Amino acid sequence: MSTINACIAYLYDIEKMGSFRRFHLPKHSSKPNVDIEKVKRETFTRDEYMAFVAAMRVYVREDVSEEERYLRQLVRHYFLVAANSGMRSGELGQLRWEDVEIRKQGNKQIAKVSVRASTSKVGKFRTFIHREGQYYERWKELCSHRQGVIFSKDGSRRYPQSSLHKHFKRIMAIAEIDEARKEHLVPYSFRHFAITNRVMSGLSLHEIAAACGTSVKQVTETYWHVDEGQMQRFAKADYVTEADGTVIPTM
Repeated sequence: MSTINACIAYLYDIEKMGSFRRFHLPKHSSKPNVDIEKVKRETFTRDEYMAFVAAMRVYVREDVSEEERYLRQLVRHYFLVAANSGMRSGELGQLRWEDVEIRKQGNKQIAKVSVRASTSKVGKFRTFIHREGQYYERWKELCSHRQGVIFSKDGSRRYPQSSLHKHFKRIMAIAEIDEARKEHLVPYSFRHFAITNRVMSGLSLHEIAAACGTSVKQVTETYWHVDEGQMQRFAKADYVTEADGTVIPTM
């Protein structure tokens, strides 16, 4: 809007063209355009996620062909990484083995992931670390390739989104999740779930935004209000002052 009116003003003032100096355009609304209720509906609860994980175990054990079992293991590990990394589907689908480094942290495995600018929705390179790095290792043991695209049949190209959605629906059909809730949950729900968990864990919004490739504003507008427990903690936050002047936070 500003650019349009700057051009009109230049033509009117400098070039002596036109019969008016500016358009009277409507004011741009500064209100968040995020449908918070939709995000709430599309976010797994912890119990729903665990029910989905249990359903995936059943799904990969069904009596099917070796090729079909291979594809089911592919989507299973894709979904597990999605829920723990919070990556967008485009980023995850184009992730390559050389983009991931598995590290030991005590008795656990973590993954250092580099998201290339060319695969990021926002066009920016970022590096972050997420938990449950063993899911990459387990998929590497099962898959037939050690280079190229991770979640792929052969490393040459990403697994189709349409096929991921097909398997997601099949797993959801056998998951012990309320039927009314199933229609709202989609593969993108894993990203919602991951970011919401980080908000609830008490990480700073800057840390979350940097790791998930988004802005602090977006995290605040989209996820801060998803969980009422987070807002309740804000309401209960208090402090006491000791005799020596020390301030001690309380709940």
